[in-house]
Amino acid sequence: MEYIEFRKILKKNRISLKDISTILNISYSGVLKWKNIGIPQYAIEFLKILERLSAEERELYLREKLILN
Repeated sequence: MEYIEFRKILKKNRISLKDISTILNISYSGVLKWKNIGIPQYAIEFLKILERLSAEERELYLREKLILN
């Protein structure tokens, strides 16, 4: 997955880079490095799973993960 596609998926799901770093429990600067080193497979798989959820389930999951952290 290219970085541009990664950002498009995040934007479509209204997830910021800060949010994805919180959800995946990695540093924000680590996420920023993905632009140069590539998107890790675990992040790609996470987005694939997230996109399989219904809009309601996705919103609930994201809200839970971001509020609890």
